[in-house]
Amino acid sequence: MSQSDLTVSSPNTSNIDESNQEISPSSEQWAGEVVPMAKNSPASDSQPMSHSASLETAIQEIDPQESEKSEGPAKSIAIMEKIWTVGGLGHMPLAPGTFGTLAGIPIYFLLVWAGWKAYLISYLFIFLLGWFLSIKAQNYYQKHDDQRVVIDELFGYLTVMFLAPQNKFLPLAFVWGFVIFRFFDIIKPGLIRKVDRIEGGLFVMLDDALAALVACAVMWVCAALIKFYEFPLTPEVF
Repeated sequence: MSQSDLTVSSPNTSNIDESNQEISPSSEQWAGEVVPMAKNSPASDSQPMSHSASLETAIQEIDPQESEKSEGPAKSIAIMEKIWTVGGLGHMPLAPGTFGTLAGIPIYFLLVWAGWKAYLISYLFIFLLGWFLSIKAQNYYQKHDDQRVVIDELFGYLTVMFLAPQNKFLPLAFVWGFVIFRFFDIIKPGLIRKVDRIEGGLFVMLDDALAALVACAVMWVCAALIKFYEFPLTPEVF
């Protein structure tokens, strides 16, 4: 038997390769099928959405009844946001706390006109409401004492004017109260700064109350100096 007879004939590899190419699609063919699907997908045609918007869209696609149920909490958050921003003043681009304090001036005159009992009841109500809403705002913004929350500045101004000397002792007391309170609320000296750094809705309100007490003390000193030196007093402004 010759050596050529012992040699095992190997299959024609070129024929196998050609048959494999005919059976299995190439990567380009697969890519050609996948890409059109990606282009036709609804998500690619839409603009990038925020987390809340995409969540609402997903809920509506899954179950329309769930989206109707979510409208209730969304409306309540919108109402609470209007209150803790004092009608949207907390969204001012510059000095939102100052604008929140300014809102306290007409409220102060309204409560003075209503009488001290109405003032006291409203004062306590605003404190409790601000405490509650500060907690809600902290959960909503994921930030302690966000600058958009200005109901605490409103409460602080009412605290100043509740305890401060009135116009017969200190001319234009409501202006003094506004300026001096904002000064101490911004710089937050000593204990006020420490209280401001404690997380929680109660301390959001308390740091403004402390700033108001310091401002009130300064106003009484000013009133005493005016009385001592007998500076002329202006008529009461109400």
